[in-house]
Amino acid sequence: KLMVPDQWKDMQYFKKLDGLEGVPVINIHIWFDKKLSTVDHLLFSRSPLLSVYADMSTTCREYYDEKKSMLELVFAPAEAWVGRSDEDIMQATMTELERLFPDEIKADQSLAKIIKYKIIKTPRSVYKATTGREAVRPSQKSPISNFYLAGDFTSQKYLASMEGAIFSGKLATEKIIQDVA
Repeated sequence: KLMVPDQWKDMQYFKKLDGLEGVPVINIHIWFDKKLSTVDHLLFSRSPLLSVYADMSTTCREYYDEKKSMLELVFAPAEAWVGRSDEDIMQATMTELERLFPDEIKADQSLAKIIKYKIIKTPRSVYKATTGREAVRPSQKSPISNFYLAGDFTSQKYLASMEGAIFSGKLATEKIIQDVA
């Protein structure tokens, strides 16, 4: 929305973008001193705080480790947390991980110890998925000749996500091919 040229801002196609409201997300990376056995793939969580997580030491070659785990977690919704300290966020995360995996993780680190962690706060990571939001997501083909949009915010079958961004890129490519043919 901030990068739309002034001469395009009054066009209905671009005005619709004003209906997209960004929300914060916090990504957390935690390296543990031991291998966790409960998480062996990407999971959508039953947790009210940790929406998605994966053990990257199992799911990603670059982090592969047979003896230690590296969890990557998405802490969302994060509106109430993005302004809080990393220590508060880690305490809430560890308490929630203990609830999810009581046989492997304790908030006091008596089972798996944290080697290091990194918290990344993104104040406007994705758009808020609420009723009526689909109507303001623009199509990949804009009314401007040879100008196309791709991104998770555009009209496609997924919510704001990496999958949505990739699928949007595919749709934009299809529109370009149609226009060139």
